[in-house]
Amino acid sequence: MADPQGRFLTLVALINEATYTIANVYAPNNNQRDFLTKVLSRIEGVQQGVLVLKGDFNCVHDPTLDSTSDKTPVRLKTLQKLAKQLNSLFDSYNLYDVWRAGTIEWSDHTPVILTLADKFAFKNKPPWCLNELLLQDPQFSLIMATEVDNYFAVNDTTDT
Repeated sequence: MADPQGRFLTLVALINEATYTIANVYAPNNNQRDFLTKVLSRIEGVQQGVLVLKGDFNCVHDPTLDSTSDKTPVRLKTLQKLAKQLNSLFDSYNLYDVWRAGTIEWSDHTPVILTLADKFAFKNKPPWCLNELLLQDPQFSLIMATEVDNYFAVNDTTDT
């Protein structure tokens, strides 16, 4: 699910028998709370399994720690109000900020790689292997030969 302005993209994926809803958000520079509330409401409509919400929310959880911008009393009060709204919204969806979960020491504009670890392990052999008896079945062999021919017809390149 995505929006026409390219502000968010949501993917529901089954990875090693665990379901994740992964959403990337790029919030506008104003009305962040309203925007995030609408996005999270839309995500709720498709969410399955664990929600992983990432992106640039264009606001901070703690302006005194997370912001190097102008901290005049008026600006700081505005940032604190926005932070309180963001924290409340995160609490209502049981979300947390990974910046607070560990020591991350790079800019919010640095590319991020998402790695999902699980407890999936092979028992004695891989989860799937070709049943070689199928190769002795003439009908199966014909189907596979046709599929291989179709593959090379569709993927025909002059350099191979």
